[in-house]
Amino acid sequence: MATALYQWTDRFNDRFFEHRMPSALLSFERLDVRILAAYTLERNPQGLLYEITFNTRHLDRPIWETLETLMHEYVHLWQQNLGDHPVQRNYHNREFVSRCEALGLHPASGSGVHLRPADGPFAEFLKAYGVEAPVTKGEIVLDGKGKPLDWWRRDLGRERRGRSTLSKWSCGCQNVRVGTKDFFASCTRCGHAFVRVDGPSRVGMSAEVVSKVETTAVPPEGRKSVSSRQSKGRGQ
Repeated sequence: MATALYQWTDRFNDRFFEHRMPSALLSFERLDVRILAAYTLERNPQGLLYEITFNTRHLDRPIWETLETLMHEYVHLWQQNLGDHPVQRNYHNREFVSRCEALGLHPASGSGVHLRPADGPFAEFLKAYGVEAPVTKGEIVLDGKGKPLDWWRRDLGRERRGRSTLSKWSCGCQNVRVGTKDFFASCTRCGHAFVRVDGPSRVGMSAEVVSKVETTAVPPEGRKSVSSRQSKGRGQ
């Protein structure tokens, strides 16, 4: 797998970064289950730079998801070395989000969770190499605290449909699924309050905008890093 991922970093550098990127160091480590991968902001314990670490707990994911995660970390590599506003902690700022959006990735500001599958240049690039695109319903899924989950968490929820505790709510222009009994929020697109559509309806006043999520994570073994987090159904 490492050989294949190194090949993809070369392809990313060639296609999207004009051969300007330093060579990434790929490593594999058993990390917190919530973390998919991480980019080390400083030198690793061996004194090396540009390290992208994949969590060995999640190496069996579909190749499209894995490559989205690799590009996510690759943009961290770009930002810390070539960007105008590199970060000092586990945070996805405006420059990071803007660069990802230009590529076709859709991370949330702050948390960095991917709100929907990649499209645009990145998706076309993967399809040109025969990578099969994911099929999703496009619904935003929220955890018990009203924070958005990565789009691939939606498929996980459908696979466990018989045991799912997520309730479906709608504002009229889009649907969300929430892992809590009560949900008080309004849509930032249409302004309407979300109403439960698969059970008793509850309408409340607007809560904070759920698309603006800030999270911090303690990097493994004291290393300062930024990570791609996998949302789990524990209320995160």
